[in-house]
Amino acid sequence: MRPGTVAELPGLTRPHPARPAPADGVELDAAAEEYDLFWSLSFALTAGTWERIGGFDEAFEGYGAEDTDFGWRARARGVPMAWVGGAQAYHQWHPTSKPPWRHLDDILRNGEVFARRWGAWPMEGWLRAFAEAGAVRRTAEGWVRADAGA
Repeated sequence: MRPGTVAELPGLTRPHPARPAPADGVELDAAAEEYDLFWSLSFALTAGTWERIGGFDEAFEGYGAEDTDFGWRARARGVPMAWVGGAQAYHQWHPTSKPPWRHLDDILRNGEVFARRWGAWPMEGWLRAFAEAGAVRRTAEGWVRADAGA
């Protein structure tokens, strides 16, 4: 739904179901396993912390895994992460699909970059959904398009 005025935004607030949503004014420290949930749609940090983490890695192209990589690098460098209640972010509406079909090749490429670096594949839920639809398959090396050579 598109708001008519800024005053209508609070009624349209829909916290992401996979992320903590503390009450307004409450800060909730992220657990180590929650760094997977870092989302560049809404975050704040100092320039010094940005430098400490190393910014976003340009090895990731297009869509997928760059946020998870950033979160994991923050965790590896001991940078605390917290969820801040009431710090809402409103995203411009655009069509989406689940899984995100138009980003399939980006997800495979960026997932491989991430897996080489961290030893695990990100976006497993999307990859499993693509596999259930017959678009990708798991190999000993990782995920590939189902039509890729056996």
